[in-house]
Amino acid sequence: MNTYLSPLFFLLFLASAMGCKSQESSIQNMYTPHAVKIFDDGNYLQGNEAIASHYKNNPIKIKTMSSDTLILASKRRGLEYEMGSFTDDKGNTFKQIIIWKKTSDGRKRDFEIVSKKSEHRVNSEVIDQQRSKWMEYCNAHDVEGLANTIYTSNNLYYNHKPLVIGRAQLIKEYQYMTNEQYSLKLTPILSEVVNENTVFEIGQCAEGYNGKYIIVWKKNEDGIWQVLVDSNI
Repeated sequence: MNTYLSPLFFLLFLASAMGCKSQESSIQNMYTPHAVKIFDDGNYLQGNEAIASHYKNNPIKIKTMSSDTLILASKRRGLEYEMGSFTDDKGNTFKQIIIWKKTSDGRKRDFEIVSKKSEHRVNSEVIDQQRSKWMEYCNAHDVEGLANTIYTSNNLYYNHKPLVIGRAQLIKEYQYMTNEQYSLKLTPILSEVVNENTVFEIGQCAEGYNGKYIIVWKKNEDGIWQVLVDSNI
């Protein structure tokens, strides 16, 4: 694990320690104007103003922070995926996935999801089976089956445009999968059990699309793992 420090949380650490009056505007500048922040329960914020206001009203005192990995997702778009963690002054550990974007005004957050970490074991074979089912539905061109079976009802799909929210919108978004020539393979690069109900995954697509992807798996009340968050470049 390297010690790359996420600029936002370094800023939050300094602001909380120094009582910085310009904290909200400084945090806002760490995000792209249309950035998205997703919470563990599927709620979300859109826009750097809303995100900065959230952190102002919910300050975080950071003790340590680290990055598990930083993956170049698109050189042309200046996009990177990061998976990392931080601990607060209460001893809680949080995992996060971030999409960084290089802009003319510096490197900024375009997307983030944060979830509280707890030590639980998850049978990786169950996640593998669900990923395989995802590919089966996709490659069978059954978009409705894919959305209704593999995704949560409040799923969020983020592809650097307005959020696609819920199964009905996802079915419309994924209509390109109905092309009989389309196929897709998902291969995880990094998978992290965050807690008993959450698994973070960053991986590589192949065949019909060759970019990187992010999946946040959530276990529902029936114990079935489904996709809460889906993103690709």
